[in-house]
Amino acid sequence: MHQFYITVLIGFIFIIMELMTVSFYLLIVGLSIILSGGIYLICNSWFPSILISSLCATFAIIFLNIYRNKNKKNPSLIVNHIGNEVTVVSIINKNHCEVSYSGTIWHGVVKNIKHELNIGDILLINSFSNDKLELEQK
Repeated sequence: MHQFYITVLIGFIFIIMELMTVSFYLLIVGLSIILSGGIYLICNSWFPSILISSLCATFAIIFLNIYRNKNKKNPSLIVNHIGNEVTVVSIINKNHCEVSYSGTIWHGVVKNIKHELNIGDILLINSFSNDKLELEQK
């Protein structure tokens, strides 16, 4: 009977640690430890309790990983930035300038210049790599 209380206590410790990490892995481990204690209370043997709780924890972690990978969204894709507007903050030469985009200063190269660049002009992003934006005039 004391083993049941020990496993339940250890399970609750894992659940409390989960509240600090928010990863859900420790929650699964804590619940499987509590399940192991409950099965031990019924069967009075450690082998079936450890086997069943280990299998339940393994399948739960596998399903958690599948669910997380299915619902994963990557908001920082390059495609999401193309077409956005930037503001010219300084002019380096005829087709090179520095622009402000999402709170950061970027080096921009303007393709197909229609008219002279001025500070405050609004340009569109065509493509980018590392710290250089390829821009076009509106």
